[in-house]
Amino acid sequence: MSEDLLALNYISYDTPEVLCAAKATKKTQIFANPNRYDECVGGEAIPIVMPKLPDCCYIDGSKSSISLKLRVNVPDGSEMFCYAFDNPAEYANNTGATIVNLFSQVVHETNNSQIIYRENFINQMQTIREYRISKERKGFLSCVGGKAGDSNERPLYSCNSDISFNIPLYLIAPFWNTAQLIPGRLLHESILTLIVNNPKLSLYAIGSDGTTNVPFPDDLTVSFSNIALNLYQSELYDGINSAIKSSELHFSYYCYNNDIYYPTSQSFTYYINLACSKLSYVALKFVKKVDATNSVIRSADIRDLGAYMNAGNEEKAMDTNGLAITIQARVGGMVFPAYPITTAVDAYIHTVEAINPISYNNTEMPDPMKCQNMLMPGNVAYKDYNYSKRTNDVERPLNGSSNGGVIFAINLEKSNIVGLSGISTNGGRVLTIEINGLSNYADLVLYSQVKYMSIATMNENNIIISK
Repeated sequence: MSEDLLALNYISYDTPEVLCAAKATKKTQIFANPNRYDECVGGEAIPIVMPKLPDCCYIDGSKSSISLKLRVNVPDGSEMFCYAFDNPAEYANNTGATIVNLFSQVVHETNNSQIIYRENFINQMQTIREYRISKERKGFLSCVGGKAGDSNERPLYSCNSDISFNIPLYLIAPFWNTAQLIPGRLLHESILTLIVNNPKLSLYAIGSDGTTNVPFPDDLTVSFSNIALNLYQSELYDGINSAIKSSELHFSYYCYNNDIYYPTSQSFTYYINLACSKLSYVALKFVKKVDATNSVIRSADIRDLGAYMNAGNEEKAMDTNGLAITIQARVGGMVFPAYPITTAVDAYIHTVEAINPISYNNTEMPDPMKCQNMLMPGNVAYKDYNYSKRTNDVERPLNGSSNGGVIFAINLEKSNIVGLSGISTNGGRVLTIEINGLSNYADLVLYSQVKYMSIATMNENNIIISK
Protein backbone atom coordinates (compact mmCIF):
# COMPACT_ATOMS: atom_id res chain seq x y z
CA MET A 1 0.00 0.00 0.00
CA SER A 2 2.82 2.42 0.90
CA GLU A 3 4.52 1.76 -2.46
CA ASP A 4 1.25 2.50 -4.25
CA LEU A 5 0.97 5.83 -2.40
CA LEU A 6 4.55 6.73 -3.34
CA ALA A 7 3.87 5.86 -6.98
CA LEU A 8 0.62 7.84 -6.95
CA ASN A 9 2.45 10.95 -5.74
CA TYR A 10 5.49 10.36 -7.95
CA ILE A 11 7.73 10.16 -4.87
CA SER A 12 10.84 8.00 -4.72
CA TYR A 13 12.43 6.98 -1.44
CA ASP A 14 15.90 5.60 -0.79
CA THR A 15 17.25 4.50 2.55
CA PRO A 16 19.73 7.19 3.72
CA GLU A 17 23.34 6.25 4.27
CA VAL A 18 24.87 7.27 7.59
CA LEU A 19 28.60 7.94 7.45
CA CYS A 20 30.70 7.91 10.60
CA ALA A 21 34.36 8.89 10.48
CA ALA A 22 35.16 7.29 13.84
CA LYS A 23 36.43 3.72 13.78
CA ALA A 24 36.35 3.34 17.56
CA THR A 25 35.74 5.38 20.70
CA LYS A 26 37.15 4.62 24.13
CA LYS A 27 37.69 6.22 27.51
CA THR A 28 41.31 6.63 28.62
CA GLN A 29 42.34 7.38 32.20
CA ILE A 30 45.59 9.28 32.75
CA PHE A 31 46.83 9.44 36.32
CA ALA A 32 48.73 12.41 37.70
CA ASN A 33 52.28 11.71 38.87
CA PRO A 34 52.57 12.19 41.80
CA ASN A 35 49.01 11.11 42.40
CA ARG A 36 48.62 12.49 45.91
CA TYR A 37 49.05 16.00 47.34
CA ASP A 38 48.66 16.21 51.12
CA GLU A 39 47.98 19.21 53.37
CA CYS A 40 47.76 21.89 50.68
CA VAL A 41 47.37 25.47 51.88
CA GLY A 42 47.27 27.24 48.50
CA GLY A 43 49.78 27.82 45.70
CA GLU A 44 50.61 24.15 45.09
CA ALA A 45 50.81 23.03 41.44
CA ILE A 46 49.21 19.75 40.31
CA PRO A 47 50.56 18.80 36.84
CA ILE A 48 48.98 16.13 34.66
CA VAL A 49 51.15 15.00 31.74
CA MET A 50 49.21 13.64 28.78
CA PRO A 51 50.52 10.54 26.98
CA LYS A 52 51.77 10.16 23.43
CA LEU A 53 48.47 10.40 21.61
CA PRO A 54 48.46 9.00 18.05
CA ASP A 55 47.64 11.36 15.16
CA CYS A 56 44.49 9.36 14.42
CA CYS A 57 43.17 10.16 17.91
CA TYR A 58 40.63 12.94 18.53
CA ILE A 59 39.28 13.99 21.93
CA ASP A 60 35.66 14.73 22.86
CA GLY A 61 36.25 17.54 25.35
CA SER A 62 32.59 17.89 26.34
CA LYS A 63 32.62 14.38 27.85
CA SER A 64 36.11 14.44 29.35
CA SER A 65 36.74 15.13 33.03
CA ILE A 66 39.11 15.12 36.00
CA SER A 67 38.35 12.67 38.81
CA LEU A 68 39.86 13.01 42.27
CA LYS A 69 39.28 12.54 45.97
CA LEU A 70 39.18 15.59 48.23
CA ARG A 71 39.85 15.56 51.95
CA VAL A 72 39.45 18.67 54.12
CA ASN A 73 41.71 18.30 57.13
CA VAL A 74 40.70 19.88 60.45
CA PRO A 75 42.21 19.14 63.90
CA ASP A 76 40.37 17.25 66.60
CA GLY A 77 38.10 19.48 68.65
CA SER A 78 37.55 21.98 65.83
CA GLU A 79 34.16 23.69 65.55
CA MET A 80 34.20 22.95 61.81
CA PHE A 81 32.33 19.67 61.34
CA CYS A 82 31.47 19.80 57.63
CA TYR A 83 31.72 22.17 54.67
CA ALA A 84 30.06 23.38 51.50
CA PHE A 85 31.46 25.33 48.58
CA ASP A 86 29.40 28.40 49.41
CA ASN A 87 26.77 29.74 51.76
CA PRO A 88 23.46 27.86 51.30
CA ALA A 89 21.43 31.04 51.88
CA GLU A 90 19.41 32.66 49.11
CA TYR A 91 21.77 35.61 48.66
CA ALA A 92 24.39 33.15 47.34
CA ASN A 93 22.09 31.43 44.82
CA ASN A 94 23.88 32.82 41.77
CA THR A 95 27.54 32.74 42.76
CA GLY A 96 28.18 29.62 40.65
CA ALA A 97 30.43 28.12 43.35
CA THR A 98 31.57 24.49 42.93
CA ILE A 99 34.67 22.46 43.78
CA VAL A 100 36.44 24.68 41.23
CA ASN A 101 36.67 27.17 44.14
CA LEU A 102 39.75 25.19 45.18
CA PHE A 103 41.67 26.07 41.99
CA SER A 104 42.80 29.61 41.30
CA GLN A 105 44.45 28.99 37.93
CA VAL A 106 44.80 26.40 35.19
CA VAL A 107 47.57 26.38 32.56
CA HIS A 108 47.81 24.05 29.57
CA GLU A 109 51.05 23.88 27.54
CA THR A 110 51.91 22.00 24.36
CA ASN A 111 54.93 19.69 24.20
CA ASN A 112 56.90 22.58 22.62
CA SER A 113 56.04 24.93 25.55
CA GLN A 114 53.36 27.02 23.83
CA ILE A 115 50.40 28.08 25.94
CA ILE A 116 47.17 26.50 24.70
CA TYR A 117 45.22 28.43 27.33
CA ARG A 118 45.83 30.08 30.69
CA GLU A 119 42.75 30.70 32.83
CA ASN A 120 43.43 32.90 35.87
CA PHE A 121 40.96 33.39 38.74
CA ILE A 122 38.79 30.51 37.51
CA ASN A 123 37.31 30.30 41.01
CA GLN A 124 35.95 33.86 40.87
CA MET A 125 34.80 33.70 37.25
CA GLN A 126 32.40 30.81 37.86
CA THR A 127 29.71 33.43 38.49
CA ILE A 128 29.58 34.28 34.78
CA ARG A 129 28.52 30.70 34.02
CA GLU A 130 25.19 31.42 35.76
CA TYR A 131 24.17 33.53 32.74
CA ARG A 132 24.89 30.75 30.23
CA ILE A 133 23.55 27.49 31.58
CA SER A 134 19.99 26.28 32.00
CA LYS A 135 18.41 25.46 35.34
CA GLU A 136 18.66 21.77 34.45
CA ARG A 137 22.40 22.08 33.85
CA LYS A 138 22.77 23.97 37.11
CA GLY A 139 21.05 21.08 38.87
CA PHE A 140 23.49 18.69 37.21
CA LEU A 141 26.44 20.66 38.61
CA SER A 142 25.31 19.85 42.15
CA CYS A 143 27.42 16.69 41.62
CA VAL A 144 30.48 18.96 41.97
CA GLY A 145 29.12 20.93 44.92
CA GLY A 146 27.00 23.46 43.04
CA LYS A 147 23.65 24.70 44.23
CA ALA A 148 20.62 23.06 42.63
CA GLY A 149 17.52 25.17 42.16
CA ASP A 150 16.33 28.06 44.32
CA SER A 151 16.05 26.18 47.60
CA ASN A 152 18.40 27.08 50.44
CA GLU A 153 20.36 23.88 50.06
CA ARG A 154 23.86 23.01 48.98
CA PRO A 155 25.58 19.64 49.15
CA LEU A 156 27.39 19.27 52.48
CA TYR A 157 30.55 17.18 52.93
CA SER A 158 32.17 15.81 56.07
CA CYS A 159 35.61 16.97 57.17
CA ASN A 160 38.47 14.45 57.57
CA SER A 161 36.87 12.14 54.99
CA ASP A 162 37.85 11.35 51.39
CA ILE A 163 35.10 12.59 49.06
CA SER A 164 35.04 11.55 45.39
CA PHE A 165 34.42 14.14 42.65
CA ASN A 166 34.32 14.06 38.86
CA ILE A 167 34.90 17.53 37.43
CA PRO A 168 33.87 18.14 33.78
CA LEU A 169 36.76 19.78 31.94
CA TYR A 170 34.48 22.46 30.50
CA LEU A 171 34.27 23.92 34.02
CA ILE A 172 37.96 24.85 34.00
CA ALA A 173 38.35 26.23 30.46
CA PRO A 174 36.17 26.93 27.38
CA PHE A 175 38.74 25.03 25.30
CA TRP A 176 36.96 21.82 26.29
CA ASN A 177 33.43 23.18 25.86
CA THR A 178 33.11 22.45 22.16
CA ALA A 179 31.13 20.08 19.96
CA GLN A 180 34.08 19.60 17.59
CA LEU A 181 36.65 16.92 18.34
CA ILE A 182 40.04 18.16 19.56
CA PRO A 183 43.01 16.89 17.52
CA GLY A 184 45.20 14.50 19.47
CA ARG A 185 48.36 16.00 18.02
CA LEU A 186 47.56 19.27 19.83
CA LEU A 187 47.34 17.45 23.20
CA HIS A 188 50.21 15.04 22.49
CA GLU A 189 52.47 15.04 25.60
CA SER A 190 50.97 18.36 26.71
CA ILE A 191 50.91 19.37 30.39
CA LEU A 192 47.72 20.44 32.19
CA THR A 193 48.52 22.17 35.51
CA LEU A 194 46.06 23.11 38.25
CA ILE A 195 47.06 25.69 40.90
CA VAL A 196 45.47 25.14 44.32
CA ASN A 197 43.64 28.07 45.91
CA ASN A 198 43.72 29.00 49.61
CA PRO A 199 41.20 26.62 51.28
CA LYS A 200 39.97 29.39 53.60
CA LEU A 201 38.98 31.38 50.49
CA SER A 202 37.36 28.35 48.87
CA LEU A 203 35.11 26.71 51.45
CA TYR A 204 32.20 27.57 53.73
CA ALA A 205 32.70 26.14 57.22
CA ILE A 206 29.68 24.59 58.97
CA GLY A 207 29.27 23.38 62.55
CA SER A 208 27.91 20.12 63.91
CA ASP A 209 24.26 21.25 63.58
CA GLY A 210 24.63 21.32 59.78
CA THR A 211 23.59 24.96 59.41
CA THR A 212 25.68 27.34 61.55
CA ASN A 213 28.67 29.05 59.97
CA VAL A 214 31.75 28.60 62.19
CA PRO A 215 35.33 29.95 62.01
CA PHE A 216 38.03 28.08 60.11
CA PRO A 217 40.69 26.41 62.25
CA ASP A 218 44.10 28.02 61.92
CA ASP A 219 45.72 24.90 60.46
CA LEU A 220 43.04 24.05 57.88
CA THR A 221 44.46 22.13 54.89
CA VAL A 222 43.14 20.10 51.96
CA SER A 223 44.47 16.90 50.40
CA PHE A 224 43.96 15.53 46.89
CA SER A 225 44.37 11.89 45.91
CA ASN A 226 43.47 9.48 43.07
CA ILE A 227 43.84 12.34 40.57
CA ALA A 228 43.14 11.22 37.00
CA LEU A 229 42.31 12.81 33.65
CA ASN A 230 39.50 10.96 31.85
CA LEU A 231 39.60 11.49 28.08
CA TYR A 232 37.06 10.24 25.55
CA GLN A 233 39.12 9.32 22.46
CA SER A 234 37.78 8.72 18.98
CA GLU A 235 40.00 7.01 16.41
CA LEU A 236 39.35 7.84 12.75
CA TYR A 237 39.51 5.42 9.84
CA ASP A 238 42.93 5.23 8.20
CA GLY A 239 41.85 6.78 4.92
CA ILE A 240 40.24 9.77 6.58
CA ASN A 241 43.14 10.26 8.97
CA SER A 242 45.69 10.13 6.12
CA ALA A 243 43.83 12.87 4.24
CA ILE A 244 43.79 15.06 7.35
CA LYS A 245 47.38 14.31 8.34
CA SER A 246 48.77 15.33 4.96
CA SER A 247 47.13 18.77 5.15
CA GLU A 248 47.54 21.71 7.51
CA LEU A 249 44.95 21.59 10.25
CA HIS A 250 43.43 24.67 11.93
CA PHE A 251 41.65 24.22 15.25
CA SER A 252 39.86 27.31 16.59
CA TYR A 253 38.66 27.69 20.18
CA TYR A 254 37.69 30.39 22.66
CA CYS A 255 39.78 31.50 25.63
CA TYR A 256 39.21 33.81 28.58
CA ASN A 257 41.65 36.51 29.61
CA ASN A 258 40.90 36.96 33.33
CA ASP A 259 42.56 39.74 35.29
CA ILE A 260 42.29 41.68 38.56
CA TYR A 261 42.36 45.41 39.30
CA TYR A 262 42.37 47.35 42.56
CA PRO A 263 40.56 50.70 42.10
CA THR A 264 42.30 53.71 43.65
CA SER A 265 39.67 56.36 42.92
CA GLN A 266 35.96 56.59 42.21
CA SER A 267 36.56 57.49 38.53
CA PHE A 268 39.22 55.63 36.58
CA THR A 269 40.18 54.02 33.28
CA TYR A 270 41.10 50.35 33.42
CA TYR A 271 43.46 49.20 30.63
CA ILE A 272 43.28 45.55 29.55
CA ASN A 273 46.53 44.79 27.74
CA LEU A 274 45.54 41.97 25.43
CA ALA A 275 46.61 41.76 21.78
CA CYS A 276 44.23 39.39 19.98
CA SER A 277 41.46 39.16 17.42
CA LYS A 278 37.77 38.32 17.58
CA LEU A 279 36.95 39.70 21.02
CA SER A 280 33.44 38.60 21.94
CA TYR A 281 32.71 40.43 25.21
CA VAL A 282 34.22 41.97 28.33
CA ALA A 283 32.67 41.15 31.71
CA LEU A 284 33.31 42.85 35.07
CA LYS A 285 32.76 41.50 38.56
CA PHE A 286 33.13 43.62 41.70
CA VAL A 287 33.91 41.75 44.92
CA LYS A 288 33.96 43.18 48.44
CA LYS A 289 37.35 42.88 50.12
CA VAL A 290 35.71 41.94 53.41
CA ASP A 291 32.59 39.96 52.57
CA ALA A 292 30.12 40.48 55.41
CA THR A 293 27.88 37.72 54.02
CA ASN A 294 30.49 34.97 54.55
CA SER A 295 30.20 33.86 50.95
CA VAL A 296 33.23 32.54 49.10
CA ILE A 297 32.95 34.13 45.65
CA ARG A 298 29.85 36.28 45.94
CA SER A 299 29.85 39.45 43.83
CA ALA A 300 29.10 42.82 45.37
CA ASP A 301 25.51 44.04 45.25
CA ILE A 302 24.63 47.09 43.18
CA ARG A 303 24.09 49.07 46.39
CA ASP A 304 27.68 48.21 47.44
CA LEU A 305 29.19 50.19 44.58
CA GLY A 306 28.36 53.77 45.51
CA ALA A 307 26.59 56.18 47.81
CA TYR A 308 23.64 56.60 45.43
CA MET A 309 22.16 53.30 46.58
CA ASN A 310 23.13 53.44 50.26
CA ALA A 311 20.36 53.40 52.84
CA GLY A 312 21.91 56.33 54.69
CA ASN A 313 21.34 58.55 51.67
CA GLU A 314 17.63 57.97 51.31
CA GLU A 315 16.84 61.14 49.37
CA LYS A 316 18.92 59.74 46.50
CA ALA A 317 17.84 56.13 46.82
CA MET A 318 14.32 56.30 45.39
CA ASP A 319 15.13 54.82 41.95
CA THR A 320 14.77 51.08 42.40
CA ASN A 321 16.61 50.50 39.11
CA GLY A 322 19.26 53.11 39.79
CA LEU A 323 23.00 52.58 39.47
CA ALA A 324 25.67 54.54 41.27
CA ILE A 325 28.28 54.13 38.53
CA THR A 326 28.56 54.54 34.77
CA ILE A 327 30.41 52.01 32.60
CA GLN A 328 31.63 52.14 29.01
CA ALA A 329 34.24 50.22 27.00
CA ARG A 330 36.48 51.77 24.35
CA VAL A 331 38.77 50.36 21.66
CA GLY A 332 40.49 53.03 19.60
CA GLY A 333 37.75 55.33 18.34
CA MET A 334 34.95 52.84 18.99
CA VAL A 335 32.85 52.85 22.17
CA PHE A 336 30.70 50.01 23.52
CA PRO A 337 27.84 50.57 24.03
CA ALA A 338 27.20 53.83 22.17
CA TYR A 339 26.05 55.48 25.42
CA PRO A 340 27.36 54.76 28.93
CA ILE A 341 25.48 52.24 31.07
CA THR A 342 23.78 54.31 33.78
CA THR A 343 20.99 52.13 35.24
CA ALA A 344 20.79 48.65 36.70
CA VAL A 345 18.21 47.51 34.17
CA ASP A 346 20.44 48.63 31.29
CA ALA A 347 23.38 46.84 32.88
CA TYR A 348 21.35 43.63 33.18
CA ILE A 349 20.16 43.72 29.56
CA HIS A 350 23.66 44.38 28.22
CA THR A 351 25.05 41.58 30.39
CA VAL A 352 22.56 38.98 29.23
CA GLU A 353 22.94 39.97 25.57
CA ALA A 354 26.74 39.89 25.79
CA ILE A 355 27.24 36.64 27.68
CA ASN A 356 24.32 34.71 26.24
CA PRO A 357 22.84 36.19 23.03
CA ILE A 358 19.20 35.17 22.79
CA SER A 359 15.97 36.19 21.10
CA TYR A 360 12.95 37.12 23.16
CA ASN A 361 9.57 35.93 21.90
CA ASN A 362 6.51 38.12 22.31
CA THR A 363 3.59 38.32 19.89
CA GLU A 364 5.92 38.39 16.87
CA MET A 365 8.83 36.33 15.62
CA PRO A 366 11.83 38.59 16.37
CA ASP A 367 14.34 36.36 14.61
CA PRO A 368 12.83 34.91 11.42
CA MET A 369 16.29 33.96 10.11
CA LYS A 370 16.97 32.02 13.33
CA CYS A 371 20.38 33.59 13.71
CA GLN A 372 20.18 33.45 17.47
CA ASN A 373 19.31 30.92 20.11
CA MET A 374 15.54 30.89 20.58
CA LEU A 375 15.70 29.37 24.05
CA MET A 376 16.24 31.19 27.33
CA PRO A 377 19.02 29.57 29.32
CA GLY A 378 20.49 31.40 32.26
CA ASN A 379 19.78 31.37 35.98
CA VAL A 380 19.92 35.08 36.82
CA ALA A 381 16.55 36.79 36.48
CA TYR A 382 16.39 40.52 37.01
CA LYS A 383 14.78 39.94 40.41
CA ASP A 384 17.98 38.08 41.35
CA TYR A 385 20.19 40.80 39.86
CA ASN A 386 18.60 43.82 41.54
CA TYR A 387 15.68 44.08 43.96
CA SER A 388 14.49 46.08 46.95
CA LYS A 389 13.97 44.67 50.42
CA ARG A 390 12.64 45.96 53.72
CA THR A 391 14.96 46.30 56.70
CA ASN A 392 14.13 47.21 60.29
CA ASP A 393 16.53 50.11 60.60
CA VAL A 394 15.43 52.20 57.60
CA GLU A 395 12.07 53.67 56.76
CA ARG A 396 12.20 52.98 53.02
CA PRO A 397 13.03 49.75 51.15
CA LEU A 398 16.73 49.07 50.64
CA ASN A 399 17.44 49.12 46.92
CA GLY A 400 20.18 47.32 45.02
CA SER A 401 20.15 43.86 46.65
CA SER A 402 20.95 40.65 44.74
CA ASN A 403 21.44 36.90 45.04
CA GLY A 404 25.18 37.13 44.51
CA GLY A 405 25.48 37.09 40.70
CA VAL A 406 25.87 40.74 39.67
CA ILE A 407 28.02 40.95 36.51
CA PHE A 408 28.50 43.90 34.16
CA ALA A 409 29.18 42.69 30.61
CA ILE A 410 29.49 44.52 27.29
CA ASN A 411 29.13 42.92 23.88
CA LEU A 412 32.15 43.60 21.60
CA GLU A 413 30.72 41.91 18.51
CA LYS A 414 30.17 44.25 15.57
CA SER A 415 27.13 42.25 14.47
CA ASN A 416 24.75 39.88 16.23
CA ILE A 417 23.92 38.20 12.91
CA VAL A 418 27.38 37.57 11.47
CA GLY A 419 29.36 35.17 13.63
CA LEU A 420 32.94 35.87 14.70
CA SER A 421 32.58 39.60 14.13
CA GLY A 422 34.40 40.64 17.31
CA ILE A 423 36.86 43.49 17.27
CA SER A 424 40.66 43.14 17.43
CA THR A 425 43.18 44.74 19.77
CA ASN A 426 46.91 45.38 19.49
CA GLY A 427 49.55 47.74 20.83
CA GLY A 428 47.79 50.75 19.29
CA ARG A 429 44.23 49.61 19.96
CA VAL A 430 43.91 48.83 23.67
CA LEU A 431 40.66 47.77 25.30
CA THR A 432 39.86 50.22 28.08
CA ILE A 433 37.01 50.31 30.60
CA GLU A 434 35.85 53.73 31.79
CA ILE A 435 34.11 53.73 35.18
CA ASN A 436 32.78 56.77 37.03
CA GLY A 437 31.06 57.18 40.40
CA LEU A 438 32.52 54.18 42.24
CA SER A 439 32.51 55.96 45.59
CA ASN A 440 33.04 52.72 47.55
CA TYR A 441 36.18 51.87 45.56
CA ALA A 442 38.31 51.34 48.70
CA ASP A 443 36.14 48.35 49.70
CA LEU A 444 36.11 46.64 46.29
CA VAL A 445 38.24 44.49 43.99
CA LEU A 446 37.48 44.36 40.26
CA TYR A 447 37.82 41.14 38.24
CA SER A 448 37.56 41.24 34.45
CA GLN A 449 37.06 38.61 31.76
CA VAL A 450 37.59 39.06 28.03
CA LYS A 451 36.44 36.30 25.71
CA TYR A 452 38.55 35.96 22.56
CA MET A 453 39.46 33.40 19.92
CA SER A 454 42.66 31.41 19.53
CA ILE A 455 43.71 29.21 16.61
CA ALA A 456 46.06 26.22 16.75
CA THR A 457 47.71 25.59 13.37
CA MET A 458 49.10 22.07 13.07
CA ASN A 459 51.09 20.22 10.46
CA GLU A 460 53.19 17.07 10.62
CA ASN A 461 56.18 18.90 12.11
CA ASN A 462 54.97 21.84 14.15
CA ILE A 463 52.20 23.48 16.19
CA ILE A 464 51.65 27.24 16.32
CA ILE A 465 49.16 28.90 18.71
CA SER A 466 47.93 32.35 17.70
CA LYS A 467 45.32 34.69 19.18
